[in-house]
Amino acid sequence: MRIVVFTTSTAFSGGVRQAVYQAHALRERGHDALFCLPPDASYRHSGDEPHWRALPENKKDWKAFLESLFSPCGPTIIHAFHRAVNYCAWHALFWKSRRVYCVSHRGVIFRPTNFLVYWTSAISAVLANSRACADSFAHTCPRRKIFVIPNGLPAERLAISRSPAEIRDEMGFSSPPKGFIWGFTGNDNPIKGAETALRAFALAAAPEDRLILTGLSDSLWRPLSRELGIEDRVRFPGYVPDVPNYLQLLDGFIFPSSGMDSMPNAVMEAMSFGLPVAGARVGGVPEMLSEEALFDLKDVSGLKALMQRIAADANFRNCLGRTNRQRAQSYGMDHRCAELERIYSAVIDARGTPRR
Repeated sequence: MRIVVFTTSTAFSGGVRQAVYQAHALRERGHDALFCLPPDASYRHSGDEPHWRALPENKKDWKAFLESLFSPCGPTIIHAFHRAVNYCAWHALFWKSRRVYCVSHRGVIFRPTNFLVYWTSAISAVLANSRACADSFAHTCPRRKIFVIPNGLPAERLAISRSPAEIRDEMGFSSPPKGFIWGFTGNDNPIKGAETALRAFALAAAPEDRLILTGLSDSLWRPLSRELGIEDRVRFPGYVPDVPNYLQLLDGFIFPSSGMDSMPNAVMEAMSFGLPVAGARVGGVPEMLSEEALFDLKDVSGLKALMQRIAADANFRNCLGRTNRQRAQSYGMDHRCAELERIYSAVIDARGTPRR
C-alpha cells in the first residue's frame, strides 16, 4: 500500500516523532511508505532515510509534488499531521477520483479553531491518540469519523547507547549514587511545567536526592533552582537525543505539564522503563497512569506529597513501576500499525468514511 505521511511542522515535536516512527514502521511491515516534511524543517535528515521527501520551497508547488507521489496502479493513503490536514481538506476533494484517501492524526486536547476541515468529505477519518483528545473535538467532527489509536514507540527509541557509569560521571553523581534520582523531560515552554517540577522537588526531596531535567536550558532555569536552594542537586543536560540513557539512571519520573498533551512520548518512555511516574491530570495522561499516580494541574503541594510517597514507600513505588511497564507493552509500533492498517483498508473499501 502506498502511504504518504505528511506533516507541516518544522520543529521536532512529539507529533513529528510519531509521524517519523509511523512511516518507518509501516515500511518495515512491507508498505510503500513515504514521509513528507517542510523544506525548512529543523530535523531534515542527513541522507540515511531514503523514504523522506522534502516539500518544494514554494507552497504553490506542493500540490503537483504530492500528486507525483500517488500510486499509479493502486490506492494511496495520505496521513496528515499538524496543519497538513488543512491543506488536504481542500485539495483531497479532487483526489478521490484517483483513489487517494486522506486521514488525519490529532494529538492535542484544545478545541480546533477551524472545524470545517473535519466535516469535509476530503478527510475520511480522524485518528485521535487518546479518548481525551477525541472528546475535545467530537463536537466539531462527525463521530463516525473519529477513531482512538494510541501512540507507539519503536524498540530503537528505547535503546541504551551509554553505560550508567558514563551518565553518572556526566551528571557528577557518586557511584553508587546516594538518595533518590528523579527525572523530567520537556522543554522551556512554561506549559511543560518545569517550574512546578523544581518547586515540588525543593519541598519534597531529601538532601541527597537529585533531579535530572532533560530538554531545559541551564541559563533559563538555574536562577530559579538557586533561589530555591537546590542548585547543587539539579542537572540540566539540555536537549538530548538519547533520553533512555538518562532514564536508566532514574528511580522516578515527573510529568507536570499543564497544557495540550494528549499522549506524551515522555510518559510512554518512562513507563517502558518501569519507572513510577507522577503525572498531572492533563489530557490523556489519566488514561495512561493509575489514579493514585496523578496530581492536579500546577498543584505543587500535590506533586510534593506524591513524590514523597513514591520515594518512601517501596511497595507503592514498585507497584506503580510494574503496572507502567505492563501497560507500556501495548504502546509498541506493531500494535499501532495494525490498527492503522485496519483503518486504511476500511477507508479504501468504503471509498470514503469507514464504518465502525
